[in-house]
Amino acid sequence: MDTSLFKAITSWFSRQVSSNDMNIQLIESIGCALGTTLGKVRSENQDRAIFVHYSSNLPMQSFLLFALCDGMGGMRDGGICANITLVEMIHNLINNRVETQPLQELLELAVKVANEKVFMQYHEQGGTTLSAVALDNTAIVGINVGDSRIYQYDNYSLNQISLDDTLEARTKIKNEFSKNLIQYIGMGKDLVPNLLNLSLENGLLLTSDGIHNIGNDFLKEIIKNAFSASDAVKKLIYLSSWLGGKDNASLIFLPKESISLLQNLLNEVTTGRFVEIWDCFSSRQILLPDLTKKKAPKKPSKTAIATKGIGDKDLSIIPSESRENRSAEKPKLNIEIGKK
Repeated sequence: MDTSLFKAITSWFSRQVSSNDMNIQLIESIGCALGTTLGKVRSENQDRAIFVHYSSNLPMQSFLLFALCDGMGGMRDGGICANITLVEMIHNLINNRVETQPLQELLELAVKVANEKVFMQYHEQGGTTLSAVALDNTAIVGINVGDSRIYQYDNYSLNQISLDDTLEARTKIKNEFSKNLIQYIGMGKDLVPNLLNLSLENGLLLTSDGIHNIGNDFLKEIIKNAFSASDAVKKLIYLSSWLGGKDNASLIFLPKESISLLQNLLNEVTTGRFVEIWDCFSSRQILLPDLTKKKAPKKPSKTAIATKGIGDKDLSIIPSESRENRSAEKPKLNIEIGKK
């Protein structure tokens, strides 16, 4: 059953987007920048890049999530598959967060659920890649499916942490099929997500192939000489365009200097629960019911489902505005779950 939280997130991901060729979003509170471009060849941008902050009034429940999807253009509805993947991940991470479970297990479960949902809708005729990094007060975890990538940067070197799910990367064999994906979100039951060991000592870079096909040397030099995260993102997007713009190009960049700000965000004391979501166009905040408030149990009907997820309440949504290419601002408080 769809919960109110699920519907709210789905509605936001389904909103109309700006037709601008390049969109960059600066998340000022953590010094992180997200960017995307349509490129010069594609008619639709099927990349998605997001940052999620879940804040809970229960100790040790808050988490942060960086995620990037590259919808598969050679199949059906790549952009929709990317949306489904991100919605399912966010929803499952928040709903299952009430349980005492390691972050790695929660993230892997969320990815597998997303894969199953895409598979059920498209039956291997649609899919997306996924690169994601989640962290809480106990761990930082990476997960990767497909050929979008996760890098770490330490001001001197740029290291690819993920391994592409291609024949070439896995077998070192090069032929006309070697760059084909052997795994993607939407492939069904045989998916084995790649779990990654990351360090909180270094910065993060998540890219779609429209960016990392530029080459590691160019990536490293531009990041090294950029004035800020948004400057690095802007220059890399421009470079992808100057080199032909053959594909959508998207990235998330968090400098090494900003890592400490993530911990500050996780340690913020809040009186309620909420989730904030940023993409390359705008941001939204969704209020969630307070888990610490005890409520009188309701007598279930004969047809009632035994358990409900977080947010199975009335939802009040103010219509969201169109995505805009704009600098960072404080998220607007315009979606509330459980408000009476």
